[in-house]
Amino acid sequence: LIVYAISFLSVLVGAAIVILFQWKISKLQVERVLKILPREERTVVKILLDNNNSIEQNKLVVLSGFTKVQISRIVQKLVERDVVEKKTMGNTNLILLKI
Repeated sequence: LIVYAISFLSVLVGAAIVILFQWKISKLQVERVLKILPREERTVVKILLDNNNSIEQNKLVVLSGFTKVQISRIVQKLVERDVVEKKTMGNTNLILLKI
């Protein structure tokens, strides 16, 4: 019985360590991506991070201060770089952070 308890405790500790490392790795990955992105694209990615990794494109225009055309071009560049995903949602698009 004690062996089972120790085994179970070991599994829980191992799972916690794995989760912490994954969180740290993803945080480092985001920091690296932000460093290499141009200023405008970095601004958009930061807004996405502040809004749970997704936002409607029209709200992105308001929060960023960029024009609709600028946001459209920035989002298209980010889609090409596989940083974000764009889904049609009625009259606007939903922008989802992929990293």
